[in-house]
Amino acid sequence: MNTQYSRDNKFGDMARRLSSLYKEGVADLEEAQGAIYSELRRSGDRYTDAEVLARGGMKKVSRVFDTKTGRQVAMAELRANAPAELYEPFLREARLTALLDHPNIISVHDIGLSPDGLPFFTMDLKRGDSLADVLKKNRVSQITLLEIFVKLCDAISYAHSQKVMHLDLKPDNIQIGRFGEVFICDWGLGKVIGSDESEGKEFDEILFNPDLLNNMTLSGELKGTPGYMAPEQFQKNGAKTFQTDIYALGCILYAILTQQPPLKGSPEEIQELTLTGKIVSPTSAFPKKNITKGLNAVVMKALALKPVNRYGSVAALRDDVKSYLSGFSTTAENAGFIKEASLFYKRNRAACLVALLAVTIIVVTTGLFIGELQNSIVEIRRSNELAETKRHEAEVASKQYRDELTRNMRLMGSLSGNLKAESYELSRTFIYSDPVKAVELSIQRLELLASRDPSANVGSQIGYARFIMQDFATANEYFDTDKKIHADLYPISLRFEAVKTNEWLSIEQLAELMGNLKKQEFRRKPLMEKMLVFDYAVREDKTGYEQVVEAVLSGWNQRWTQGRFEYDPRKASLLLRGGQLKEFAIISEDTSGESPLRFLNIKSLDARETGLHDLNQIKDLPLETLDIRRTKVSDLRPINHFPSLRTLIVGRDQFASGRLAGLPKTLKVSVRD
Repeated sequence: MNTQYSRDNKFGDMARRLSSLYKEGVADLEEAQGAIYSELRRSGDRYTDAEVLARGGMKKVSRVFDTKTGRQVAMAELRANAPAELYEPFLREARLTALLDHPNIISVHDIGLSPDGLPFFTMDLKRGDSLADVLKKNRVSQITLLEIFVKLCDAISYAHSQKVMHLDLKPDNIQIGRFGEVFICDWGLGKVIGSDESEGKEFDEILFNPDLLNNMTLSGELKGTPGYMAPEQFQKNGAKTFQTDIYALGCILYAILTQQPPLKGSPEEIQELTLTGKIVSPTSAFPKKNITKGLNAVVMKALALKPVNRYGSVAALRDDVKSYLSGFSTTAENAGFIKEASLFYKRNRAACLVALLAVTIIVVTTGLFIGELQNSIVEIRRSNELAETKRHEAEVASKQYRDELTRNMRLMGSLSGNLKAESYELSRTFIYSDPVKAVELSIQRLELLASRDPSANVGSQIGYARFIMQDFATANEYFDTDKKIHADLYPISLRFEAVKTNEWLSIEQLAELMGNLKKQEFRRKPLMEKMLVFDYAVREDKTGYEQVVEAVLSGWNQRWTQGRFEYDPRKASLLLRGGQLKEFAIISEDTSGESPLRFLNIKSLDARETGLHDLNQIKDLPLETLDIRRTKVSDLRPINHFPSLRTLIVGRDQFASGRLAGLPKTLKVSVRD
């Protein structure tokens, strides 16, 4: 019995020693591997210590601790009673926000599903107030608010460069950090240019219930917030463009200047006022707030009823506000000489006072010296020498004044080179992103040059610009005076002046004009694109516009005579054929380098058996399906420039399997005969 107890006791001591050695080994291993590694190894749930920050209908935002990164983040998630139909739009908002990488756009870190199957995403945790709260407190200076607005424009301009529209910009969706940070939130209504906006009736009934995903208070089919929605957002088939966001930015700028939204009343009253454009300007609605004419003009231009009358880009709106902050006039107010001179004096107050003092000294000293002429010849010489010195100083100061004033009178333009006619040649200064403004500014600058230098031969250039604007009558007056430079355009302009009956040529007439330009020499190819870009910007009804696009492609590919161009606007599909169709875009200093196909809604492009050889010529088109069988395409790297592409169709043995394997995993590659 004692022997058995001794044996058991011996085995117990051995087990305790082994356990102690194991614990020491684990401790040594953890110490060797590091505290963070050990913490991650022991961690369970990634997100802990949830604290609800805000609730909104079916959505809530909580502050959680991320155990993997060791920091606090914000988690947006649907509530447990949210219908399943909201999962996809909620996750789509997260994906869309994650695509945008900008300092003024909230960053998304993680997207996933909770153990209960509810979708969530995490983002930066920013502490501060919304712009709406800041405006209510009215403790921030107007200059600071305008600087915040410039940052807001920078972020939206970046989003537009990525072909993303916000479509729900308002002060509540803009977060202001404690240290001046600006963040744009809630991209739930955002849209990628070229994506399908229709969602189905059942989806709309759920998405547009009151106070659901984005704290919306509307029912029906309206997407956005009344008072900050553009007129086209109230229209059933209204086309939403970058100018839709520009309208909302104009509303925000209105609120910054007045601490009040531009429109008040019931949703129905706001809708009627928006659709009729009956918005009272800030200076008229708040005469005691001392709002400058420059900013008032900026707001009203951004809030124009028709999109074509608003700013051509967010960058143009931002630059006008920055001009005001820098002490310059805005393009929207069309300032006159007196206003420009006043702004110049404010910017250069010290220099102007010195110049005025110098002129005063010249007048006084000259008078004194003239009075002393009879005293002494020597004194006269001394007086003259002093007067010459002072006069030289005054001329220098006066020249600086005239030079600065001249620069401001050029409508804030920035044209390179000397004031010669070739500096204003429209083919060198055409801005494809804002063609209407580009042509108008070019004409103003050419006319300014002609008034200052009668010897400058700019008439043909003015005629060229008027030709692009389809103002053939005015163009012919200049072409008739100077028939040498644009001799080939003169007969074309005469012909279409005779057939033009409305403000713009019909679609068929414009396509016919492109056919006439096709017969001219190669240098008219850039002109065809300029006319296409300008016409597309000003034309409201674009039904049948594929005729113009086909005419431009035909003009660029003069040997393409037996091919096919079949466009189906309902299916958003285009079929092209013809080996002589090689130029889908022209890369030169006089063109945009982009394909005219961008002016059609194309989701499916069948380019089989064409002369397409470089995918860069059709990059950035919102294609979902692309067929390049039996083409000369050999480089697939530009596929990364097709953000919407889902299916790529290639021929057998057209590409090595290794090259196809390197394509994005989200892209379906179909190999066919």
